Amino acid sequence: MTKPQHEGSFLNDPNLAGAPELNFSNKELLAKTLLSVALVAILGVAALYLSKIVLPKMAKGPGKEIHILETAYLGPRKALHLVEVEGQKLLLGSTNESITALTHVVDNWADFSKQEMDDTVKV
Repeated sequence: MTKPQHEGSFLNDPNLAGAPELNFSNKELLAKTLLSVALVAILGVAALYLSKIVLPKMAKGPGKEIHILETAYLGPRKALHLVEVEGQKLLLGSTNESITALTHVVDNWADFSKQEMDDTVKV
């Protein structure tokens, strides 16, 4: 006697006997594919939102005393950094070998009225 070829294979699995056949039309397949792509795009946008908006706010929790306000790169491994420490703004210069405090930055613009600023710009 010879053994049937399908004996012991997944085709004889009794759990598959009552399973509905998966026959999708082209329109259904396209709709499910587009829905899947849209879901992945929405998840990607949500991940970007979290990484750009929410996480930096969480990182600036209490106890953080140093904030980098702005960085301007001047060349390879050379940059200017505007840093705020305990309410004071400092301009730092950095190279590959060193970091140097250049000056304290004072917010003089806050003391000018609008008229004074207009006069200053015109001169």
